[in-house]
Amino acid sequence: RSQDDLFQEILSFCSSRHIPTLHEACRGLTACLSSISLETQKQCKYWHQEACLVILVNLQSHVDKMGAAREIEDNRIHALLLSTLLHTISTYTPKFHVISDRTKANIIILCHQICSLQSDSSPQILLLSLQCVATAVSYMGIDELGNLVSVIAKRRPSLSHAREGDKAPENAFESIILDLLVQRCLSFSWKGRPGQRDGRDGSLISNISDIEAIARDIEDIESFQADEYTGLSIGAWLCNDLLLVCRVASDNSRHRGWVEIIQRSPSTRVRKLVRLSGSMSLALPHAPSKLWESVSNMGGDTLSSNSYVDLISEDDIIFTADPKPIASAKEVMRKHRQVFRQRKRQQSGSNSIHSSSLRNFMGFLPDEIELISEAKRATERRRKVPSEVKSTAPHPENVSIFRSFLHKALCGKEKHIGEVENVLHELDGSISLLDSVYDLSDEPQTLKWNPMLRRALNVLDRTAFLQTHKIALMFAAGPSSSAGISRRRNESSRGSESSQDNWILNVNAISPLFSSFCKGLGTLTSLKHLRIFSGGLDTSDYFSDGEYALCCLENQRTMVLFHSVPLMPPGVTNRKRQ
Repeated sequence: RSQDDLFQEILSFCSSRHIPTLHEACRGLTACLSSISLETQKQCKYWHQEACLVILVNLQSHVDKMGAAREIEDNRIHALLLSTLLHTISTYTPKFHVISDRTKANIIILCHQICSLQSDSSPQILLLSLQCVATAVSYMGIDELGNLVSVIAKRRPSLSHAREGDKAPENAFESIILDLLVQRCLSFSWKGRPGQRDGRDGSLISNISDIEAIARDIEDIESFQADEYTGLSIGAWLCNDLLLVCRVASDNSRHRGWVEIIQRSPSTRVRKLVRLSGSMSLALPHAPSKLWESVSNMGGDTLSSNSYVDLISEDDIIFTADPKPIASAKEVMRKHRQVFRQRKRQQSGSNSIHSSSLRNFMGFLPDEIELISEAKRATERRRKVPSEVKSTAPHPENVSIFRSFLHKALCGKEKHIGEVENVLHELDGSISLLDSVYDLSDEPQTLKWNPMLRRALNVLDRTAFLQTHKIALMFAAGPSSSAGISRRRNESSRGSESSQDNWILNVNAISPLFSSFCKGLGTLTSLKHLRIFSGGLDTSDYFSDGEYALCCLENQRTMVLFHSVPLMPPGVTNRKRQ
């Protein structure tokens, strides 16, 4: 008998509902597909395609009955068909493209349907479905993947929203399938772009504008899900003039396994994401915008070549590595902190008791000590935090505030605590959180995580640290049709100012010269990306001011928005008149 006849006979048995017959047919089909030699590669495409279609039809007929009462035999049939399907799509040579893109898309959609009924499926079936999806996704192009992402996202509308999409539903297998598709799409964008993916930290730096990077940075912060009900996974501290927030992603979030540290000030924001080793995560968060890191390091660029400050290069400085001064300085700091800790414990409102150890150690007179204490009390009064915002939760002595928080949030895992503390060391101005003893002037104050603090942070994130300007561009173009010419002549003959204004407001096209002029002003930017400064333009989904504006971000210090009538919707509206 020929191989084709044998193959067709085996396929006919693959549609059987009798488990022993189906089991033997699946074994025979697997053996046939594995035994294809180089001489029969012309039939490879036909065999694999036909095998996939027969298995899909049989599997779909069983999946449609998942809503009704099912027996144990149904799970066995699904397991047999899925394992055979996995072998079919994983044994062919990709260069022959033996399975069509439509068939692979049907495989992914069917597996997604199986995973959506998690309560009716066994773990074996769910794992086989995920393996089929991962194999099919690895052989698909960017166009097919993009279509599948939109199809599956529409099947679960909650997954398409930023705020709800990062919170994994009770059925996490659907989220895994969507995440596999998204990550595969991102891998295509990494190819051919040198320097777009940093292999050292696994972060993703997209080829986007600075304004889009700021908008996406804010969206990433808003979509990061943490458990706000218990209050154990979110901490906020006021460190002098800096506000530091640490959030540990919740276990039912797509960002589980990640810790977010954000340092805010009125002019900068630095965000760090820490990947906890050995933790399972469903998401690969985008790296924070490089714009904020460059802004925080802007101080080195403020000295111009004409500055009166003489700059000394490192080559002109002789460094000595003498350990004695360093050890002596550490000993003095240790004694200094010990004395202040004792003084803080002894404070009981009596001014008659002065620390003799401090006077002997520092050589201060009682009046000088009182003057120093008064100055520190004045500083503390200026930094006083309202009681409704300041947290009153106690923390253990001789343990840093930050470590005490991490010990509760990370369940005492020292390895993870050390990973987060190492990242905190990289942030300037936050080292005091890692100390266990503080001076009165620099002790960090723990804040309550409540709606008041969240609203303040949202306002701070959308506060422009740049010098902002908005400029309107006036463009009066000539008509492009004979009807437009006659209409303009009639309006000009009337000589009405309102008609002339309406003519300008009705312009919906620009000349090549004006287009070239606009390209020199800035970058065409979506209004939805104007998260820190919109200049009064409508950034909602109504698009009353159009969808785009010209934006110029100069040296990350000045932001200028240019808007013109041709960028707005057609017709004369009050928004255009304003």
